[in-house]
Amino acid sequence: MNAEPQHIPPTLPSTFIEPTLLSMSETIGDIVMHCVMQLDTHIDEALLKRAVRLSMDAEPIVGCTYVEGWWRGHWRRRTDLDTLTLVQVQHTEDPTETLQTFMAAPLDGRHQPMVDILVLRQSTHDVICLKIDHLIVDAGGIKDYVYMLFDLYRALQAGNTPHITPNIDGNRELDQLLKHLPLKWPGWHLFWHRTIKDIRQFFLPLRSWHANLPRRPREQRRYAIRVIEPPLFRKLKRYGKQHGATVNDVIVSAYFRALYAFLQPKKRVPLRMMNTVDLRRYLPTRQTGALCNNSLFSYLNIGYDIGDSFEDTLGKVNSFMQTLKQEYIGLGDLAILPKALRVMPHALSRKLSKYAFVLVTKLYPPAMTNMGQIDTTQLSFHGGAVENAFLTASILYPPGILLGISGFGEQLTVTSGFCETAISREQIDKLIDLFIQELDSLTIPDTSSVETT
Repeated sequence: MNAEPQHIPPTLPSTFIEPTLLSMSETIGDIVMHCVMQLDTHIDEALLKRAVRLSMDAEPIVGCTYVEGWWRGHWRRRTDLDTLTLVQVQHTEDPTETLQTFMAAPLDGRHQPMVDILVLRQSTHDVICLKIDHLIVDAGGIKDYVYMLFDLYRALQAGNTPHITPNIDGNRELDQLLKHLPLKWPGWHLFWHRTIKDIRQFFLPLRSWHANLPRRPREQRRYAIRVIEPPLFRKLKRYGKQHGATVNDVIVSAYFRALYAFLQPKKRVPLRMMNTVDLRRYLPTRQTGALCNNSLFSYLNIGYDIGDSFEDTLGKVNSFMQTLKQEYIGLGDLAILPKALRVMPHALSRKLSKYAFVLVTKLYPPAMTNMGQIDTTQLSFHGGAVENAFLTASILYPPGILLGISGFGEQLTVTSGFCETAISREQIDKLIDLFIQELDSLTIPDTSSVETT
């Protein structure tokens, strides 16, 4: 094992967002995330286990359980870290069903380890699935954790004993970015303007399109997974560039049109969508003080008309996104949320947030989370590399629908977690088919000379 690390205290402070995330796990979705990686060889499971254990000293929050309290919750350091089974290896030539079963299993950081890893061993290579609790990380955080894990693995491969300095004092708060913003007049004016507009975009008028799904038990959890291959990705880039839009704008537009065909909303129903925003965009180095959640939402509302053509929809989305980006996109909730939750007892915060989520469930529009690119350069090791990797978002409970997008090189992976007790696999496949068809239909010739991101 490693040399004894710097003293790690038995408890660590919580952040103001954890009660809200716990309430979300009981009402909105399972708050479990995954990173799935296909290697070109076999991993050394003994070194991987050591790397995972070391990661729990490097980022002590990973080696904790969450303890709720009346006034404040806190993180309690586990005392059984050296005896936990954190990496499982299963031999199989058809990993699909085993992967589905592992991914669908719940993970509750109040009782279970924060990280669980399954290695699916095939004759020539491994598929690794890393499961982590959303209580401690968002999409940006899970990528940071995976990069750290590979750093530790490479060091162990080289025969080195990593020197671990536990990140005890790193800032995990959601609003750590505020000190980096020019929040003086007119900055504060724009900040509050964003808050007011987000509330209006989400609530007014009090109608929303959503899947008419039955409220059945949240069982038979599954993931639909689809790959957008490099030729189509390059076409999306070329198409977006020709129309002065980003790849994300093109993807959001395709999802809007797919949802419109899938849900067939009534007239005069506003076409809304919730999107996640990685708040690391506001940090000078895009790095948080520690592993944490640092994402919030933006609320798109393109009116009542989807438009006759894809170009019409893209024009609406691009115009809306340009306005959002000029007015502190994603920060609307930060004007009120931190102040309210920091003075509120944990138990009251849990009750109020759970009640609020239940109350507005019928208003929740479809959602999309673009989890960004996975850095291919950070997922290599001696004698092998990761050939493909993707992230999954959480499984949403009915009537929620969430599409997750993540990138690896020039390949995108589309995922959606759902409960088959409420919506069938065929229905989810139909929605993703409609989404892919919208992208396929774009009339731009493929070119291999376009730069990659």
